[in-house]
Amino acid sequence: MSGRRIPKLCGAAVALVALACGGDGSGGSPPTFRSSSNTPGCVALPGRFPPGFAFVPGTDRVVVGNLNPDGLIPLDAESQPFDVPPGANQLTLPADTDGDGVPELFLRPILDDVTAVAADLLLATASSYESVLFLDPGVFPRELELALDASFGPDDFVNFPDPGSSEIRTGMTTFACLRPGAGARDSRGRALTEVLSPSQYCDPATPSFRANFTSGAVVHGGRLFVSMSNLDASTAGEVDTVYLPGAVLVFDIDLGADPPRLEPNRDAPVIFTSAFNATHVQAYTTPGGRPLVLVTQTGAIGIAPDDPGTPEIEGGAVGLTDGAVDVIDAGAGVPALLASYALRDANPAGRGLAVDPTGRLAIGGDVTSRRLAAVDLAPLDALGAAGPTPVVFDAGSGVVFDGQNPFVIPRRPDGAPAVTCAGFVESVAINQAGDRAFVLEACDGTLTTLDVDLTGPPATWLRVAGQQGVAAPIRSDTFGLDRQPAALAVRPGVPGVDYAGPDIFFTVGEPVGLFCGLRVDSP
Repeated sequence: MSGRRIPKLCGAAVALVALACGGDGSGGSPPTFRSSSNTPGCVALPGRFPPGFAFVPGTDRVVVGNLNPDGLIPLDAESQPFDVPPGANQLTLPADTDGDGVPELFLRPILDDVTAVAADLLLATASSYESVLFLDPGVFPRELELALDASFGPDDFVNFPDPGSSEIRTGMTTFACLRPGAGARDSRGRALTEVLSPSQYCDPATPSFRANFTSGAVVHGGRLFVSMSNLDASTAGEVDTVYLPGAVLVFDIDLGADPPRLEPNRDAPVIFTSAFNATHVQAYTTPGGRPLVLVTQTGAIGIAPDDPGTPEIEGGAVGLTDGAVDVIDAGAGVPALLASYALRDANPAGRGLAVDPTGRLAIGGDVTSRRLAAVDLAPLDALGAAGPTPVVFDAGSGVVFDGQNPFVIPRRPDGAPAVTCAGFVESVAINQAGDRAFVLEACDGTLTTLDVDLTGPPATWLRVAGQQGVAAPIRSDTFGLDRQPAALAVRPGVPGVDYAGPDIFFTVGEPVGLFCGLRVDSP
C-alpha cells in the first residue's frame, strides 16, 4: 500500500456548502429508512435536506441521498409507499472513502449527489473529505483499479497510489494540486499571491491549492469528469464568500476492464473553468454525435446581510459574480475547454441543466431569484477543435435567457416575502416527449409547468402553462410545515407504458427530508 500523503486543507465546516456543492451533515450510524409520511405521495427520510437522487437505468430503482447521517438509500419507485427493495444496501458514507484501509484524516463526509453511469455503476460525490465513491445498483461498494502514471509527482493526486503504480480501491479522493497559472485571481479579483501564502501551496514552486468541494461527476467519451467548486474555506461564514478558480478534473476510465480502471488523464488532468464555483457536470452528445460535457458554474454566492432597521431577517443568496455554462470537448485526443455561454448576472443552480430530447435547448434555474437561464446548444456542432481560448456565446449568439433577460417564474400569491427569500429555482426537468418542462422553486414551494415549443423564435420557446404548490412557502408562519423542495427529475420512460407509478419525483428539505412522487403526464 502506498504511503498516505496529507493534503494541506482546512477541514472546518463551511456555511455556504449548499450553494457550493450541496448539503451539510456528517457520518454516523447507518440511516434507518422509515416508509411513512404525513404527506401523500411522499416518504420520510432519516435526515433533512436530501441532496439528490438518481434512477438506475433499466430498472424501477431510484437511489436517494441522505444527509446527517450522510449516505444513500435505494427505493423501489413503483412501490406505494416507496420502500427499500429486498437485498439492497442502505449505505452510510465510510470514513475510508477509497477503501485503502486508511480513514480520510479527521474529515467528515458531506454527500453532494449521486449519478447513475450505467445499470451496474453509480457514482457518489462527497465533500469535506473530497471523494468519488463507486457503487453497484444495490448501493454496495464496487472495486476499481486506481492508477497514477509515473509522469505525475507524488503530491499531484494525494491519496492515489504512488506514481507508476496501481491499487484496487472502491473510490478515489479528489485532492488534486491545482496550478491555475500566472494572473489567476479569486472571486474578489485578488491575485492568488495576495490570498495564499507559500506555506499553503501544494506545489512549493508556484501559487497552487488543493481542489475542494467536489460537486459532480459524469462519465462520457471514455473519461470521468469531476467538477470542483473550490471555495476558499478561510472565508466560510462571511457575507461575501470567496471562491478560487473553478476546475474540472479529468480521468481516463475503462469500464470494460474487470475491475474498471481509472487514472488521471496524462495530457489534461485539470481544466480550469471560465467562471467561479463549478457546481455540476453532465454528458451531452450533439445531434451530429460529438461528445461534450456541460459544466454549470454558479458564480460566487454571498448572503444578503440583515438590515437591523427592519423586522424581517434578511438572508437570501446574492450573486457576487456572473455564472456561466462551459463546454468541454470530451471526445478529442486531449480534452479541452471548447466554448462558454456567458449568462450575465444569472447564477445557475448546481443541480445542472435540463436538456430537451432533441439536444437543442438547455435550461437552468437560478439560486438568487425566481428566474431561468437557457442556452441554444445548436451552434456546438459547427465548432472546430478547441483553440487557445474558448468560443464565447452571449445574448446575441446562443444565450436565449440570462440574468439581464431572464425567463421569470410567477410568484405564488401567498408566497415567501421577497425581502427574506427572493427566489431559489433549484431544479428544472424536461419530459421525454420534450413538450413540457417542470420547475421547482424553493422559496414559494411551487412546481411550475412550462410548455416547450422550439418551432418559433428562441424568445418564444418557453411559456408558463400552470403552477401548483408542492410545499409551503418560506414564511414566518409556515415553520414546521413541509418546505424547500429541491431536487427534481422526470422518470425515464413513457408514463403508463414503461411504468405505472409517478412520473415526476422531487425532494423536500424540512422539517424532515421527503422523497415524493407525482403523476403529471397521462397517456
